[in-house]
Amino acid sequence: MKLWDSFLEMLSDRNNLFDYRTYYSATVQWFKEHIYCFTPEIISINNLDFLLSLDIDGYITESPDIQLETEYERLKKLNPSSKHTVAMLIADILREMISIKSGTDCPVCGNEMIYAVDNRNFLSCDICGYCMAENT
Repeated sequence: MKLWDSFLEMLSDRNNLFDYRTYYSATVQWFKEHIYCFTPEIISINNLDFLLSLDIDGYITESPDIQLETEYERLKKLNPSSKHTVAMLIADILREMISIKSGTDCPVCGNEMIYAVDNRNFLSCDICGYCMAENT
C-alpha cells in the first residue's frame, strides 16, 4: 500500500474527522506510526518535529479553513508523488488547524498572514515566509 493511500484509509474512518482536535490527533498518530518512512531532514524542513509534539489544548483554532465534512473527498483527489510531498501535505493540514488568521495581507505576496503560534504580536506568511511585528 502506498503511503498516501494509508493516510486516506485512516481518514476513511469518519470518527477521525469528528472535530478538529480529533483530526489533529489522528493525523499525528498516523504520522508517528509511519515516521520510519521519512528522513529526519524531511521532518525538519516541514517543522513536523514541532507539530507532532505540540500540546494542542491551547492551539486548535475554532474555524480553520478545513471543512471536515469534505476533507476526505478533497484529499482523495490528491496524488502526492513523493514522501516529501506527503510530509508537506501533512504539515500543511496540521498547521492549518493551529493557525489563527490575522486579517492582514502580506506586503510581499498578498496572502493573508497568520499569527505565530506562541506570539500573537508576530505575523508570518505561510506562502512566502515574510515575517513582521503586528504593529508595523
